[in-house]
Amino acid sequence: MIYKIKKSLEDGWGKLRWFSSILSERIKVEIAVIKLLRESADLEKTRERIVSDIGERVFELRASKDISIYVDPRVAASLKELEEVEGKLTELKSQATEIGGVE
Repeated sequence: MIYKIKKSLEDGWGKLRWFSSILSERIKVEIAVIKLLRESADLEKTRERIVSDIGERVFELRASKDISIYVDPRVAASLKELEEVEGKLTELKSQATEIGGVE
């Protein structure tokens, strides 16, 4: 009888270890996804700032009818920075999707 109780306890501990290891791995994955989403939110704020800067500069240039907004150095630099941020955002979101989809 003691052997049977010991065997049941060992089986229970084994199942508990298995469950806790799966839970631990899943928590690690969720934390990684949360970190990526936080970075993504920070990049979204940067994107909004850049778009706002471009809009302000275009508004400043509205009086100068002969100046192309694409030639303006501030607008060109902001557009280049915006393209980089967009690329990083796309990459982070795809990474979050890949990590979150792993089961």
